[in-house]
Amino acid sequence: MNENDFNLTGGRKFFGQNSVKIRNFTSDFADGLAFCAIVHHYFPDAFDFNALNRNNKQNNFDLAFRIAEEKAQIHPLLDSDDLVNGELDKKCVFTYLLTLYHGLKNREIMTNKHLLNENYK
Repeated sequence: MNENDFNLTGGRKFFGQNSVKIRNFTSDFADGLAFCAIVHHYFPDAFDFNALNRNNKQNNFDLAFRIAEEKAQIHPLLDSDDLVNGELDKKCVFTYLLTLYHGLKNREIMTNKHLLNENYK
């Protein structure tokens, strides 16, 4: 899967209903809000997305990575210090996005299977 495939196969829906616009895998991820939008889509009670500040990049990255790890056991492949202080590498961002996508989708499938099993007991 490449960047265009991700966008065409529902990747944009993956970002949730928050006001984050994604056009690329570099500058649109630079403030951490895109990662927060993804995590918030799957864990809406974990934090108040509307309270996040675009200028507090470190907090945004740390929050998204921490919640993804705590709630879905998805280890951060990116370091928030590097993201805040350096340039975003689109291949690294894309790799982490694929990890998030597959981890969260698998979690969603397992949750749905569990709910189905509970309903048939």
